[in-house]
Amino acid sequence: KDIFFGKRFALGCVRLSIIDLSIQGNQPMVAKNEGVVLGFNGEIYNYKEIRNILVSKGYKFIGFSDTEVLKNAFLEWGNDCVHHLRGMFSFIVWCEKKQKLFAFVDRFGIKPLFYVKYKDLLILSSEIKAILDFLPGEKKINEKSIFKFLSRGWADTNEQTFFKNIKRLPASSLLNFSLNQIEVKKYWKLKFKKELQFDKNYFSKAFQK
Repeated sequence: KDIFFGKRFALGCVRLSIIDLSIQGNQPMVAKNEGVVLGFNGEIYNYKEIRNILVSKGYKFIGFSDTEVLKNAFLEWGNDCVHHLRGMFSFIVWCEKKQKLFAFVDRFGIKPLFYVKYKDLLILSSEIKAILDFLPGEKKINEKSIFKFLSRGWADTNEQTFFKNIKRLPASSLLNFSLNQIEVKKYWKLKFKKELQFDKNYFSKAFQK
């Protein structure tokens, strides 16, 4: 477990080492010159392809992890880096120069990210229990969410959780935190065709065969 401490920001990570087992893939990952700190949970399936693109743009790598690729992808494309990613992920980026925090969740919300606004603090975690350990006073039951779960057998995929003040960052969403203000917006939506063209006699023909 590694922890980064800054003046207004702290980040702790427990890494599941699969890609690049060396210390070069450890987190939090810091780009000192750019004042960027990154914490990442998940897997980027196309990280090798992105790495090749970044190498062609002049980026140098000291390891072989998808985390380092993600860090440099953010440095190159900013928030738009998420459009280059294929995988399951949630990650946060602290920009010291801009004094901003960015958080992302993959398109289908496979890797969760929970957060709570407490006074002038924003606390995020991949698990609610870590937030409750830090803020035991936030253990306030969200009766509406619990009722929905007990009556339907499944939980909503929106931002509500079983705790009133603890929210989940929805799938395919980006969170900005700056000047004590939170902004959450979608970066991707599934597109559907307005009309589906099909043969009206398809089923009758199928049964005749």
